[in-house]
Formats: sequence, structure tokens, C-alpha cells
Amino acid sequence: DYSKTGKIINIMLVGQNYRDGEYSKLSDTMILCTINRETNTLTLTSFLRDLYVKLPNYKGHTCGQQRINVAYNLGWHWGGELGGMEMLSQCIYENFGVEIDHSVEINFDDFIQLIDAMGGIEIELSETEATYLTKDPHNEGEFEAGLATLDGDSALAYARMRKSTPDDNDFKRTERQKKVISKIVDKVRGMSLSEMNALLKTILPMVITDMSNEDITTYMVELLPMLVDLKIESHQCPAEGTYSGQMVDIGGYPSGVLVPNLQKNRELLMAIAEETETAE
Repeated sequence: DYSKTGKIINIMLVGQNYRDGEYSKLSDTMILCTINRETNTLTLTSFLRDLYVKLPNYKGHTCGQQRINVAYNLGWHWGGELGGMEMLSQCIYENFGVEIDHSVEINFDDFIQLIDAMGGIEIELSETEATYLTKDPHNEGEFEAGLATLDGDSALAYARMRKSTPDDNDFKRTERQKKVISKIVDKVRGMSLSEMNALLKTILPMVITDMSNEDITTYMVELLPMLVDLKIESHQCPAEGTYSGQMVDIGGYPSGVLVPNLQKNRELLMAIAEETETAE
């Protein structure tokens, strides 16, 4: 009996880069958080920004091929605050067959406040990552290789880092983002109920979500008991070996994109998020 939330819950976590006065609201980070209550597993699947897919037709607009992070921006323009979530969810479903139950959006400033409210997170830094953070003008102090406690500013810089070395890239960046989420989960699972409640009171006013207050309460009651023994797994879309890097014309400019094998990625994602057994 999985009560109200069911066996599989798919929540899309979006980190967006909008700042007041700007005209775009691109989804800088897209991580599908799949909670399997039977296996007590949280699977984090990153969707890379340069993933080249067919955008869904939305609100009377006809769309063609584009980078996946554009879906959020167009949905926001055409459908308001929750339009970005709706269009991105529709895009994921039409391309990969996975239904998103709910979405949660957080911006850069609120992410900083979230990490600071938790007292920072501990991350194992490589030599090049430590050097990059030390040189970042938004951070204070110096960082060394090894286990480091990151505050909000340095955690954001770490999560967005993709040029710490010549061979650093968006693939490694998304791995860092999933590592940050894992560390947040680890930090929360060590909290008392009163500490969790205080943190939630701080966090919830910051985020935009399509969940109702009743939804949030239901998730808290049914999912918080999983935290103690929760296993965390990590994937990416497109998966390794299931895409090709290509140059395409976008708005009259040659642009590098990742063209996925839709069938293979659909099978992999549905095996995680839709209880199918089509892929090992």
C-alpha cells in the first residue's frame, strides 16, 4: 500500500538563471528526481542543456527542434510562472515517455540562502576545483583539495562550474550538481524533526512549484520516513553512447548540440521512472 503518492514519484527540479529585468528564463539545471518507494531509492537524472529535441506545441504555438532548456523559457513567456514547468514536462513526456508528477523551481539567490540555512555542505574538491573556487570573485577565502565546507556562494559556484580545466564540460557540471543534491539529502537525514521543520519553513517561501499545500504535506508525511535508509543513484540524459555531437543552425547561427538516440534514451528513462523492464 503506497497510499496517496504511489510507488514511483517523478519530481523535476529546475534551477533557473532569471534575474530581474531580463527577458529570458532558461532552465540552467534540469534534474529528474525519481523516488521509488519499493526500492527506497532516489534516482537523479540530469538532462543536459544542449540536448536537441522536438519542443512541444504549446498554447497555440507550433514548435520545432531546439535545445531542451529553451522549453522552459518559452513556456514561461506563453504560460506564466507555471508555464515553464508545464511545457518542460510536456517536452519530457513527448520525447521520452516519462510523466512528471510535479516540478520545483529555485533561482540562484534562493539556492545560496538554502545552503546557508543548512550551515553549508561538505564536498570533496579536486585540486583544480579548489583553485577555480579560490579564484572566483564571489567567494571569500581560499580552498584546498580535499573535504571542504561550502557556503551558499561557493556551493553555487561549484554547481555551475564547467571550466575548471580545459577538458571540463557540461557533463562534469551536471555530476557536480547531483553531488550537491546528494550532500543536501545527507545533511537533512541527520536532522531532527524540529530542525527539518525549521528548514522547510525557510525553504518553501523561496521556491516556485505546481504542488498544492496538500501535496507538500502528503509528500512530507509519506516520504520523510524514507530518508534514513534512502539510496541515491545517478544518471544522465542523453546516456553515454546514445548521442552524437552535431552543429546545427539555431536562429541563423551554427550551434553545437547533443542529438540523442530517442529510442535508447526513452527505454533507459522509462526503466527508471515508469516501472518498465525494457532496459538493464
